[in-house]
Amino acid sequence: MITHNCTSTINPDEPRAVAIGLFDGLHLGHSAVISRMLKAGQSRGLLPTVLTFDSSPKPVDVKLLAPAAFEARLRDMGVHTLVRLPFDTVRHLSPEQFAREVLINALCTKAIFCGENFRFGKNAAAGATELCALGETLGFSTEALALVEHEGEPISSTRIRLCIKLGNTATASAMLGERV
Repeated sequence: MITHNCTSTINPDEPRAVAIGLFDGLHLGHSAVISRMLKAGQSRGLLPTVLTFDSSPKPVDVKLLAPAAFEARLRDMGVHTLVRLPFDTVRHLSPEQFAREVLINALCTKAIFCGENFRFGKNAAAGATELCALGETLGFSTEALALVEHEGEPISSTRIRLCIKLGNTATASAMLGERV
């Protein structure tokens, strides 16, 4: 199930703080979720882990934004482990199955962090509210962060790709947290 780790092998008995999402790059919204996970995880003595997927649940092919720099930036931020799940292996799981099999059994998740628009489970059946409820039942805390905005609109990888396509590299760079 696990296709890559930054610096360690997965020990399912080590309690973790997990940032979860389709981190297809590292824009300011992604950085906010990961930074919050790192801060909260450190204060609770939890291993900092990023959980993402190898492809998008969307029918279009989503290319990674700056994949070569992604893992290095995570390490520089202090992320201990990167878990990249093959989406096809989890797409059929119900929200509860995903929480039990992946978050609890495979990763020993004690605290999870996501964007408020995070969806999971078969057919994206659940979101942050359901993740909070599952956490109460299964023993992990959940924090869903508000979306980070730039110029009054939420930052997203789709928006960054559109800016790049239209030649608006200054806006794309700003949403990626880079100075031009």
